[in-house]
Formats: sequence, structure tokens, C-alpha cells
Amino acid sequence: MAVACRKTEISAAGNSGPRDRGARWYVVRVKPRKEAYLERQLALFGGIDTYCPLMKTPKKHLRKYQRQFEPVFPGYVFVRFEPRT
Repeated sequence: MAVACRKTEISAAGNSGPRDRGARWYVVRVKPRKEAYLERQLALFGGIDTYCPLMKTPKKHLRKYQRQFEPVFPGYVFVRFEPRT
């Protein structure tokens, strides 16, 4: 069983990113199979890191087994940002 990850690090131009400002990690619950959609939407905001670990699993398709990447935690995405006060 192989494990991969989908991680995006987005920061605004001229900004050092949330890592240097004391940002914290949060868990966001989403509908299953919508993890990638959430990551794309959060990428539009900038300054937000997302992490979604993926696992390569065999799936049967047309009498053949194919390996596909699926989230290790379906329905959850880890998000890092600094909340506004």
C-alpha cells in the first residue's frame, strides 16, 4: 500500500506565507470525494496551505484492477491559516 499526499502551499505575492506568522492547522470536514474541490477553492484566497494525504488502492474497473489514489481520511482536509481576530 503506497501513500502519497496532495499538498498545496499558496501565499500572496510578497508575503512569506502562513508558516512565518504563527498560523495553525485545522481540520475541515467536507462531503466525501470533494476534497480536491475544496483545495481548488481555497487556492483562490491565497495564504492558505492545504494537506490531503492520499493512498494508492486497487479498484476493480471493467474486470481489471486499477490502482487509484484515494484520501486516507475521506471527507477531511487539513488546512493551515492564521484566523483573523
